[in-house]
Amino acid sequence: MLDFSYSPEGSRLVFSAVKDGITDIYIHTIASGTNEQITRDIADDLNPSFMKYSPDEIIFSSNRLTDTLSNTASPFEKVSLTYDLFTYNISLKNNILVRLSEGKYTDRLQQLK
Repeated sequence: MLDFSYSPEGSRLVFSAVKDGITDIYIHTIASGTNEQITRDIADDLNPSFMKYSPDEIIFSSNRLTDTLSNTASPFEKVSLTYDLFTYNISLKNNILVRLSEGKYTDRLQQLK
């Protein structure tokens, strides 16, 4: 586990963890003790947090190129050198992310060359 955040009501936590060398986002439901994997791809998904006024949305930083979750974990996927912010609505259970930032001026993390 790299980073985590509790939901505003305290019933779940979202975390970023490394499994099989891939960094992905998971949701842990405290009452049932279950985990749900949200992302499953080669992109690094970091610093997840629940949105304060929208408890079914999470925000995280990622170096993914698209706003669609492929969930293939293909080692041939390309990734960006910069990280952008994305949101995901947990209750919709779809594969669409919303990109909040884009470009070199909004990068929060910079990979070393």
